[in-house]
Amino acid sequence: MRAWAWALVLFVACSKQSAPTGTERGPCTSDHTCSGGLVCLSDLCVRPPAGDCSQVAEALASVKLGNYASADQRTPLVASLRSQCDREELSVDDAKCLTAAKSKFEMSRCAKPLLPELVAMKNDKGGCKTVGARMEEMAKTEMSKDPSDPMNKMMPQLIEAVIASCNEDGWPDDVKGCIATADASNSHAAENCIEKMPSDVRDKFMKRIQTIMEGAMKDAAQPPTTPPAAMPPPTAPTTP
Repeated sequence: MRAWAWALVLFVACSKQSAPTGTERGPCTSDHTCSGGLVCLSDLCVRPPAGDCSQVAEALASVKLGNYASADQRTPLVASLRSQCDREELSVDDAKCLTAAKSKFEMSRCAKPLLPELVAMKNDKGGCKTVGARMEEMAKTEMSKDPSDPMNKMMPQLIEAVIASCNEDGWPDDVKGCIATADASNSHAAENCIEKMPSDVRDKFMKRIQTIMEGAMKDAAQPPTTPPAAMPPPTAPTTP
């Protein structure tokens, strides 16, 4: 066979070789999965359609800043989050998960939550950070009915106490699961979950909360300190 014929045979053979298993345009793995965010369709790994990163960025910015941030704060953050979304190639399903989520907890369960705090919740194997975030959502839902509620100022301390108690006092998995999946709009949801705790664990938790409340009441009862009155300047002695 002539040299050009061998070259043609080799070219055809090479052109028929597929990409490595699990990679783009390559065959799916034995369990019908692919790597790098690819999906398995007809036993071929393909890249899914890209999601709407504009909507994703808006949703994540609301989580990061709240809904009442100024344009000067929100605009650069939305642009940064949109770029991150594009870089990480979120699929339609990834984007839909984030934009449809109604809480931080639901966002943290998406495949690519993007925000560091949501990623931390996703990787929270013990579940206590997730419990704290869910309790915070429930408390904020309730306190939004009265923005002047003094409990708002104590929120960071209370959530820290929840996470610390969950980790150190040994909250049972069924209690953590109850809180993590509770309806944030139900003001009694957390109370119903906490009632499932063993009495000794519940007592330790309530003692932590009581200590914070007593400290806040003590601070509120302290009279404001007033600076000492300024001394009048000395007067020059009079000569007889």
